[in-house]
Amino acid sequence: MARVTKAEKVGGITHDSRWYLTANFTGTALDPVTLWAEVSGAQVAPLGASMVLAAGIFTFPAVGRWRVGLYTRVHSSNTSRANHGIIHGCVDYTTGPTWSTLAYGSAEVSDSPSTKYVGTVAVYTIDVQDLAEQKVKFSYTALASNTLRSGPSETYAIFTRIGDTP
Repeated sequence: MARVTKAEKVGGITHDSRWYLTANFTGTALDPVTLWAEVSGAQVAPLGASMVLAAGIFTFPAVGRWRVGLYTRVHSSNTSRANHGIIHGCVDYTTGPTWSTLAYGSAEVSDSPSTKYVGTVAVYTIDVQDLAEQKVKFSYTALASNTLRSGPSETYAIFTRIGDTP
């Protein structure tokens, strides 16, 4: 009987990791979002090599098609009409870098109640072919000062290699 590899057990996914914001941020803009830590533990242990993080910029550990997700939770005590979690991508890191918006998650805060929580979701699939040049980063913007919440279930990013480059 042939031995089944870990990648075969999870349907061909060879890399999967989750990162979370380690400290709250209060303000109207943060670019790039920094202070990330990788989630660890038996229930959510990373699969395969982890993303490499430097100054808020993430480097992919392997070529292939990657699904990147940014999930934010925002606390507001005002009526900021817009909160945005944004995924940015770069294809010329060593010579540029030139950043493009890949996905944009938005949430609005209503007038009541006086204290509110909203969340944003941004997801993008990227075909990574050059590990030195293709990077991602995240940013947050709001029309009024709000608090981007920290913690593994508050503001986090998920990186999953979903297949080979076509």
